[in-house]
Amino acid sequence: MSMAVDQSRVEEHEAKLRALRAALAEGERSGTPTEFDFDAFVQRLNAPAGDASA
Repeated sequence: MSMAVDQSRVEEHEAKLRALRAALAEGERSGTPTEFDFDAFVQRLNAPAGDASA
């Protein structure tokens, strides 16, 4: 493997780490988490389009 390929892989890995760190920081700044109601979520997915009662 050439040095250019090695450097390219290192740069790609570093870019992925930067993106991951930025996403983690954004999540931490997004506020207090709220409880997720899976059943209500599925109910909304299965509701007819435009049905606001679900």
